[in-house]
Amino acid sequence: MKALHQTGSKEETKDSIDIGLCIIENNTNAIQFAGANRPLIMIRNGELSEFKPDKMTIGIAPQEEKPFINTIIDTIPGDSFYLFSDGFADQFGEITDKKFKYKQFKQILLSVTGLSMASQRECLEYSFKEWKGRSQQCDDVLVFGFQV
Repeated sequence: MKALHQTGSKEETKDSIDIGLCIIENNTNAIQFAGANRPLIMIRNGELSEFKPDKMTIGIAPQEEKPFINTIIDTIPGDSFYLFSDGFADQFGEITDKKFKYKQFKQILLSVTGLSMASQRECLEYSFKEWKGRSQQCDDVLVFGFQV
């Protein structure tokens, strides 16, 4: 709130952001993760692990400001990591008029494991477009994947 010059007054714009942030420590093969309502997914040897975020946003929120938890993750070669917005899972499908959902999103990430990042992108884009069909896109969609 201090960095955004927010005081919490009722007249003030209630701007905030949900984000996951990673710091890659090249000398230790570790990743530091902190999340504001956005998790980090790791896929290692075909198994998905989810690092939960803090249940708070950056900026004005109904609770008092407190520090975010910093999680340190030891990595091994071949690990894949994914940060993402809620747009993919929240997209309504043309045929079902229901949301894609987070569980189905994680299943797609597991299914593309082992492909190059470029191929993973193509698969994710195809899956999203197939689900959405001619429905209007209802939110921003960001999926950021990287491998160590």
